[in-house]
Amino acid sequence: MTCIIGYLKDSVVHIAADSQITCGTRIDASDYEKILINGDIVGAFSGNLHCVNALESEFKKIQSDKVTSLKNDLHDNFLKPVRDLIKRREIPDSYINFRALIAKKNELIETDNHYAILDINEKFSIGSGAYYALGSLEALDRVSTLSLEQKLKTSILVANNYDTGTNDNIKYCNTKDLKIIKL
Repeated sequence: MTCIIGYLKDSVVHIAADSQITCGTRIDASDYEKILINGDIVGAFSGNLHCVNALESEFKKIQSDKVTSLKNDLHDNFLKPVRDLIKRREIPDSYINFRALIAKKNELIETDNHYAILDINEKFSIGSGAYYALGSLEALDRVSTLSLEQKLKTSILVANNYDTGTNDNIKYCNTKDLKIIKL
């Protein structure tokens, strides 16, 4: 599956993600760009590839300059069109499976195939490697002097050691610099 971490620290959201797409035990891609930037909004998506494609398609259409609050503005401007697109593509309900982390400035939200929006106030991780990565990040925050980028990278590498759905090709972005880099 995947491993994506979002971390709100010092009024900046940091997102790191591996680059592997799997279907069961089959690896479909090992260099997939899970992090996207649209204006000043950063999104990272996981789940069924058909759903992720719908999320990415609608994410690119968001008029980021008109979004003042992710929690308030994204339901009608993003999730509703995603739901409509998934219905038009006739994806069976049993295949509708996705999660996303979306950030703007100092706001981080999580959403999923239930179309709810959860406001995140510090750390959150999604995907099959989520618990490994989040536990590692929590431990590193308590005992390590590594940079935040190195903590995120190390956390996903730990997930990679225990989860076959996570790889070690890690990308990173934050809401201050708005550039995707390889860690």
